Parts: sequence; structure tokens; C-alpha cells
Amino acid sequence: MTAETACLPASSKLARVGWFLLLNPVTRIVVGFVVIALASLGAQKAVDPIHLHRADESTRSGLVLEVIAAIIMTGVILGAYALFVRVYEKRWPAEVGRIGWLVPGLALGAALLTVVVMALRLGGWQVVESTEPAARWAGLIVRALAAGLVVATMEEVLLRGVFFRILENSLGSWIAVLLSALLFGLLHAGNPNATLAVALRLSLQAGVLLAAAYMLSRSLWFVIGIHCAWNALQQGVFGGALSGSDVHAIQTAAARGPDLLSGGGFGVEGSIFATIVCGCAGVACCVAAVRMGKVERPFWKRPEPATPTVLLPA
Repeated sequence: MTAETACLPASSKLARVGWFLLLNPVTRIVVGFVVIALASLGAQKAVDPIHLHRADESTRSGLVLEVIAAIIMTGVILGAYALFVRVYEKRWPAEVGRIGWLVPGLALGAALLTVVVMALRLGGWQVVESTEPAARWAGLIVRALAAGLVVATMEEVLLRGVFFRILENSLGSWIAVLLSALLFGLLHAGNPNATLAVALRLSLQAGVLLAAAYMLSRSLWFVIGIHCAWNALQQGVFGGALSGSDVHAIQTAAARGPDLLSGGGFGVEGSIFATIVCGCAGVACCVAAVRMGKVERPFWKRPEPATPTVLLPA
């Protein structure tokens, strides 16, 4: 305790402690998580009538309702995040407004998954067992995009918008990349067919890639696009398991050979090929972020603010 703090009245000391507890990174992360979770639950309740009264999902009206529900969920989650930043952190949430990053994100996510799937199929570690009739393709893709958008928005707002960003502001970019990547893998460790090794590989590939992509772009739309494209393309087109869950896609695909190569029942995310491809993309984003000066130092390595020079009259 400094002499200055010791001389403060008890009420002032209490106020300082209160402000510290309110504004420290751990509290901000917890509050952010709670706000987004409550908003998501509220949005889910709001779209429940749509899900209950929609027509058959294979019809055009059913698909329109599916898309409307996804847009509502996405808008509420992003709106809640923007409100949290504006009210709690007293700043403008610029990372929500850079929507131009969505298209490059979608392109990158689709390209990465395509490369991984093609490698697995050329090596015989994934085979296509059947293909849906062409009349059903559009419906399957639209449904996959709607579902992928909601999941990607929720996870990226929580893990990159709240967890990574707030940690980075305090502990610097590299520690934030490491911790957010580990959290991403651990959150998927409880999925069907997941193992500790799979969770670790998921941390090294998607966890690092998405954190580095946000660090480079400073846009939630970029990481939402990457995440959404990967999930939607796998869930709607290539088939196979998606993070341990079965999907209904245009193609029905099955894993063959060792799980380390094929991904096994967890899906292509569990394959070493996904770790290599996405890991390389993550490293490339890190290098680009360094060259563009997007990396933040931890608080203990930041220069002290300059003391203004006061010129006294002679």
C-alpha cells in the first residue's frame, strides 16, 4: 500500500476496490459471457415459435423460416455484444462494424476445408458412400449456412470478441492466442468421439487460426466467416461427422484408416491434415499481424505514458 493510498478516506479506498473488481479483465470476461449467454437464450425463445410453426424443412417456406430464425439469432447475439462493449467498456464496437471482412472469411474457411477434404479423399482416408438428388442440394446448403452462421457467431463473439480481446488488452496478443486456443479445444473435448489428443489438435489448428485471424483483421466478421464456411460446407456438402456429430449433407462420407489421418468419428477436424493446413494458415496470419503492427504487448512491457513537459516562465 502506498502512502497516497493509506491517506485516502475509507470511502475512497472502498470505491477504488469496487472499480478494480468491476473493471479487471476477469470480471469483464465473466460479465461479457453472461450478457451474451442471456441474449442467446432470449433469442432462442424468440425464434421457438418459428421452429414450432414452420413448414416441412424441405419446402421453400420452411427454408425461409430457417433463415429468418438464423438472422434473428445472429442479430441479437451481435447486438448484445455491441451493447456490452458500448455500455460496460465505454467505447464504440468497431470490430462488429467491419462487415466487409465476411466475404474473405467465408472464402478462406471454404478453401481450407476443401484442401483438407481433398487430401483425405485422394489418400483414401475418406470415401463418398452416396449423394443426395440434385433437387435437394439447395435446401441442404441453405440449412447448413443458417445453422453454421448461428454457431459461428456465438462461438466467435464469446471466444474472440470477449475472451481473446479482453485478455489481449491486458496480457498481450501471444498469451491471449495461447489461452483462447486452449479454451477452444477444451470446449470441444466433451463432444461425441472426442479425445484429449483431438482437443489438442483442434486447439493448434482452429484455435490458433481463429485467434490469429482476429488479431490480423480486428473484425469479428472475418472469424465468423471462416468458422461458418467450414461448418456449413462440411454440414451441407461434404458430409461426414462435424466435431463428432452426424450431419445430413449432399454427400454421405465415411472415414477410413487410422483416426489420426482420417479424423475418425470426430470428423475431418480430428485429422492431422487439418492440423497442418489450418496451422499453416494460422502461422501466416500471425506473421502478417506482426508485419502490420497488429500485435499488442503485455501491460508489463508497455512504455510508460510520457509526462507532459510544463514550461515555467523565466
